Amino acid sequence: MSAHAGLTPKRTELYRCVDLADDANVDDAIIYQSKLGSKNVFYEIRVNSLKDGRPVHYYKKVNLISKYQDRVQEFTTGNFRIRVDRVRNATDGNFWAFARIPSHEVHSVNWSCKDAN
Repeated sequence: MSAHAGLTPKRTELYRCVDLADDANVDDAIIYQSKLGSKNVFYEIRVNSLKDGRPVHYYKKVNLISKYQDRVQEFTTGNFRIRVDRVRNATDGNFWAFARIPSHEVHSVNWSCKDAN
């Protein structure tokens, strides 16, 4: 059993991402840099949606793959992913993003992410 089992990590919000489609299955997804203890740093995505008219959410631990001097950041488990392009603008003026969230049948390039900083 892990020494950190059952503990809530300290989370720092990096991005808030939304689907720009009108018929979105997900309300938003928040990308966090999380920390347990003094050295264990990892990344999580909180997926927020509605189920039977009630808000529900879950966290997914992901890996960060950074490309082009951090201009493109992909938070992924392989099948589940959000790719943030910090150079390309979305239609709402924030960063363009691609999302694949299989549990909500999301596979879309019509996403936007806002930097939390």
